[in-house]
Amino acid sequence: MNKKKIISAMLTVAMLASSAVSALAAEVGESLKVGDYTESAAETQKLIDSRPDIQRPMENLNRGAVAVRMDGYTYISWRWLGTESADTRYNIYRSLTEMSSYGQKINNEPLNATNFTDLFIASDDTQYFIVPVVNGEEQWDKVGAVQLWDNNYMDIPIQKPENNKVNGEEYSYTPGDASVGDLDGDGEYEIVLKWDPSNAKDAAQAGFTGECILDAYKLDGTRLWRINMGPNIRAGAHDTQFMVYDYDCDGKAEVACRTADGTIAGDGSVIGDANKNYAVVSNGKNLTGPLYLTVFKGEDGSVIDTVDYDPQITGKTASGQKWDISSWGDTFGNRSERYLAAVAYLDGTRPSMVFARGYYTGPEGETGGRTVIATYDLVDGKLVKKWRFDTMDYNNKYIGQGNHSMSAADVDYDGCDELIYGALAIDNDGKPMYSTGLGHGDAQHVSDLDTSRPGLEVYSCHEETQAKYSFEMRDARTGEILVGGEQMGSDNGRGTSDDIDPRYPGCEGWSAAGILTAADGTVISTKYTMPANFLCYWDGDLGREVQDNIYISKWNPEKEKVETIFTASGCTSVNGTKANPSLTADLFGDWREEVMYPLKDGSALRIYTTTTPTSYKIPTLMHDIQYRMHVAYQNDCYNQPTHLSYYLGFDTENVPVPQIYTVGNNEKNPDLAKKSWNINDLYSGEKVELVLDTPTALTNGVPKRVDNDSTDVVPYLDENERTLVPLRFISESFGADVEWVADTQEIKINGDAVTMKIGSNDYTVNNETKTMDTAPILNNDRTMVPLRAIGEALGKIVYYNDKYICISDIDLNMSDDFAMSRKSTITSAKVPDKIEVVAINGTGQKYYPNQLDVFAVEASDNDGNVEAGAVDLDINTRWSSYGKSTLTLDLGEEKDVSGVAIAMWKGSERIYPFTIEYSVDGKTWETALPKTQNTGESSEFEKYMFHETVKARYIRYNGDGATDPDKNYCHISEIAVLGAEE
Repeated sequence: MNKKKIISAMLTVAMLASSAVSALAAEVGESLKVGDYTESAAETQKLIDSRPDIQRPMENLNRGAVAVRMDGYTYISWRWLGTESADTRYNIYRSLTEMSSYGQKINNEPLNATNFTDLFIASDDTQYFIVPVVNGEEQWDKVGAVQLWDNNYMDIPIQKPENNKVNGEEYSYTPGDASVGDLDGDGEYEIVLKWDPSNAKDAAQAGFTGECILDAYKLDGTRLWRINMGPNIRAGAHDTQFMVYDYDCDGKAEVACRTADGTIAGDGSVIGDANKNYAVVSNGKNLTGPLYLTVFKGEDGSVIDTVDYDPQITGKTASGQKWDISSWGDTFGNRSERYLAAVAYLDGTRPSMVFARGYYTGPEGETGGRTVIATYDLVDGKLVKKWRFDTMDYNNKYIGQGNHSMSAADVDYDGCDELIYGALAIDNDGKPMYSTGLGHGDAQHVSDLDTSRPGLEVYSCHEETQAKYSFEMRDARTGEILVGGEQMGSDNGRGTSDDIDPRYPGCEGWSAAGILTAADGTVISTKYTMPANFLCYWDGDLGREVQDNIYISKWNPEKEKVETIFTASGCTSVNGTKANPSLTADLFGDWREEVMYPLKDGSALRIYTTTTPTSYKIPTLMHDIQYRMHVAYQNDCYNQPTHLSYYLGFDTENVPVPQIYTVGNNEKNPDLAKKSWNINDLYSGEKVELVLDTPTALTNGVPKRVDNDSTDVVPYLDENERTLVPLRFISESFGADVEWVADTQEIKINGDAVTMKIGSNDYTVNNETKTMDTAPILNNDRTMVPLRAIGEALGKIVYYNDKYICISDIDLNMSDDFAMSRKSTITSAKVPDKIEVVAINGTGQKYYPNQLDVFAVEASDNDGNVEAGAVDLDINTRWSSYGKSTLTLDLGEEKDVSGVAIAMWKGSERIYPFTIEYSVDGKTWETALPKTQNTGESSEFEKYMFHETVKARYIRYNGDGATDPDKNYCHISEIAVLGAEE
């Protein structure tokens, strides 16, 4: 059965902070396929079929269950562990804290799901327990307690380091990247957080920085330790990559990173010579002193072992060839100070640490550039080098191919991980596999992106203008280019790939080039530059969402743009224009991902979890080895989103059984012999439940008002004993789009897929005329239609029993007793509160007392920095678009408007001419402000008052771009619409 969900229309849009580039010359429908390479694909399939039967060690997690208080109910979510059979079901018990028992079972039948809605408002004394059920028997030895949250987030207090000074300059700290690991072996994740000083710098920049700091926290905010990297480790994206993982497989994670003289461990001990400061020699950079690799104990931050970092700034190869700072391509410590790190199971049986230095070419030195990768195991408390790759050992053949991150994956199916180092692939034994020769880039993604081919693929964008392709997708094992976008002549600085469009098989790819392609290279859209920073599994379907800044958004195929479905209000992203969260990973509950951001004031880390039900039961993503490794090195330089070792998307057919055993108890999945599970067996169905004459319904278990505006709109029996239900509510509950044509009183569902008309018994489904026994009518200004007609028109199964109605996409085989229990649940449920439309800028502190709310924003175009950035009450985000562009703001209703205030991005450097128009209906426009421009002297707000107050619902900014032809963009950091002056 095809489980693809119809994507419904949503409001507003997400954001991207990235370098703008010119769109490539590609047309929708054109194919960018380069080759099929069927011979190598067949060889990959043979390797997959003969892959060794190896289970890798994995952390022993608890159930990770959370319960979130909602409007009239409690949403509960928990992990399906990678060591549990697909036949495992779950019971949920609810009790009070003073009770000695587990209390009352609240589900009727054992659940083949990992989320549940309890139509009960949990109090502070309420506690829940998840009990797995195997072969009909409850497994009480594996019962899991549930954390109760007041909101869809938890705040973890963190301790900001004190301000300090370096070289006479004062600096402060902000929270940055984070990682997780079970540091103390209790089955629960702890957080390792990097604090960035305000004067952190890129490796290309000279100057001093404050000291980088790492903290470890329990989820209750208890700080376990603090590591100060000291004056000889610079602070910046390229410097401290901290790898949190259980390297010695003792059930407790360690922390590994580059250190130097003066690094202070979590127990207060000092690494090397505490009195050495090599940064003073080279204007803030340590270009003369020793570097180390240290692995710290996760529990207390003490040193387990320290060895010399490989390579040092000077030295010689095993063959006697000498190197110095210029070997990386310059003599001022730019190219030599580019560090990367990862985790990989290089022998297939235990995790190794991977630390690297260099990935550029350069104009200086004899080698013209350099890359060195060194790998280590932690054995009996000692760091043991495994192997070393050095481009100098290959006559500099592979220089300049690395990215600002690397990936680990078993691309040749020998049971061991290889390294994808940008355009270069390194085998698990440290030998080069291939190089595409396409050079350096900022982003790469490794997963099963093209489901029509066996094996994994790599999607990457490229910076080098001499490279043949600006972006490409290649075979991860062979390096053969499958899809390629022509060279655009500039740095293609962002690129992402995953399944976001249900119309196309496999994963789509997109980049700052402004082209969205299907896995087979078909151009889907060139209309819109989509955010390409990050990804997240958030809503209930199997597709992935686009994450950027504090927004999660969903691709709308009909509108060819992304639309915001979640905003992390009160939070901020990290890493500047990279605008990523501190961490995105499957930390709690079911398989969907949590997102972790610092609060704006830096006092806490906020972790959001989704409360949207899902009908899919997927093993916790953290028990997929490739995903878990990606979480560990998500903080690696230019953060990249996680990817699974298998394809998880709209058209997924099978989910592999996790090839793991948990440390401590050596537990494996009893379904290992099956290799994979059919997705249909992991699907519990989408359903809408109603009761006649009742204003409350359940959509996938969540209570909803049948009509948001009126409780008088209910399903009912008409005078002919026919059951009539509200068309819009039923259709939209299944993700369909509904259009009301007032002139003809017609209703269209999903375009013309379904058409009905008030008073007519005839209707069409995919252009086939059908007849219903009762015509649709208007009741309380709502279209009411026969139950079975709308159910069958949507392709759903309808169940009716004594006023109880269930509409589902699968046969639920419902018993009479179960139906009556559901009926009682719905009739006794609290009617949910009316959903009030909240302005985009409705939460937070406005900039002006008379600043008006904005309920929607639409731009004619963007460069990836999309329109929500101009109205989100955050001057650090922006909307950008090349050349003449418009930005239209919807005030929700007609208002008195006296002017606007605009903060132009880089307004102290650039001049932006523009006019302001207004409209009541969004169709007829008049000029409120003739052609004007900013002063060019400030990036803060500047006011532009109208000659007279106007009445308007819509305000439109008409920008000419910038007066500098080389920077001809519209850039708005924030625009405030001002009401009548008080």
